[in-house]
Amino acid sequence: MSVYIDEGELLAGNQASAVRAATIFPENVTSWILQELDGFDKRPGDAFYAKEDRKSLLRELLKWWDGKT
Repeated sequence: MSVYIDEGELLAGNQASAVRAATIFPENVTSWILQELDGFDKRPGDAFYAKEDRKSLLRELLKWWDGKT
């Protein structure tokens, strides 16, 4: 995983590779992610924007995790 370090930060490290990016933990649960994936950008609070290629990749990863959580 890439570590995002913003200019001037004294403490570095983030769970994602950009500011205000979100991590997804498919090892915990997959169903809600698939149900909400295409609506993340339409949520009134905590909207998330994912590129279509990332959504496709995530769908493939979630298929692998389905039934293993």
